[in-house]
Amino acid sequence: REVFEETGLRITGIVNQIGEGIEFVTGSGTSSETWAKLSFVVEVEEANEGTEATQEQEYGGEGARIEGGSDWTIAIKLSPAEHQRYLWVTKQEVRTGGAGSVTLKFISQDQQDLILAAFSSRKL
Repeated sequence: REVFEETGLRITGIVNQIGEGIEFVTGSGTSSETWAKLSFVVEVEEANEGTEATQEQEYGGEGARIEGGSDWTIAIKLSPAEHQRYLWVTKQEVRTGGAGSVTLKFISQDQQDLILAAFSSRKL
């Protein structure tokens, strides 16, 4: 549900979990909550014209279509309340912290390591 709300992508399967999860606390005192963040490599549904139109209606504006050869297309539609932009990057770009003229900024070294682990988990 979260992936669809934030990107317009529909998950069709979970490939594997990455890492053991990260536990963190938000708030303070009696209003604090403990959360567990789990990360997964997932498969997503290919886009078709009907799916893309629905995403445009829900989020407004234009989406991006990512072409994967001649047999598949993925439409990304970011929720403006959640994200400003996205970028497709390679493992090497995550490792070096740069993608062309864009400098990649990670929340923490653990986040960068988690993304690299996701790349390493796939046999591409």
